[in-house]
Amino acid sequence: MVIAPHEDDETIACAGIIRKALEKGQKVKLVLVTNGDYNGSHRSRERLIKTINAMAELGLSREHIIYFGYGDGTVLAPAYKAADQDEIFHSRDGNSATYGFADDPEILIGDCHYEIFNKHADYTRRNILADFTTVLWIEMPGEIYLPSPMESHRDHSTTALFFMEALHNVIFGFSTFTAAYTSAL
Repeated sequence: MVIAPHEDDETIACAGIIRKALEKGQKVKLVLVTNGDYNGSHRSRERLIKTINAMAELGLSREHIIYFGYGDGTVLAPAYKAADQDEIFHSRDGNSATYGFADDPEILIGDCHYEIFNKHADYTRRNILADFTTVLWIEMPGEIYLPSPMESHRDHSTTALFFMEALHNVIFGFSTFTAAYTSAL
């Protein structure tokens, strides 16, 4: 499993890992945490299409992409630090809930929260952590690649912090689950 804060992080940091895993016949899942809307919602669609095309070049189909759809640049860090688990944050573009592109014929990927719970997720700490935890429970990956919590980019470091908290939840919820994770992004 590759966890990428933004569309393109997976290609920059893990393209070789993804290709080698696929060549070995291993299952690969890509988790895209933010929606790429920092410079406008229209950019979300463009960035996701580029990621889908890049992954197709490596042999990873869109069915193996998990799209969280949280706001880019202004949601993850404040949500992680929030004292109120249900405080709603807004993206720079004004969005406050996840969205996907399940009906877009070029993309056909919905946001993960909607796919699982049949409703879009408000941008809250509770929902972000729930999405990470749920995906880990469902997928139970053997290897996980993600950014370092020491990275200077807030979305990158906060992605790692949310992931580590979710992994803690999963490990203590399912004692038979073990995974090796690497800060590769």
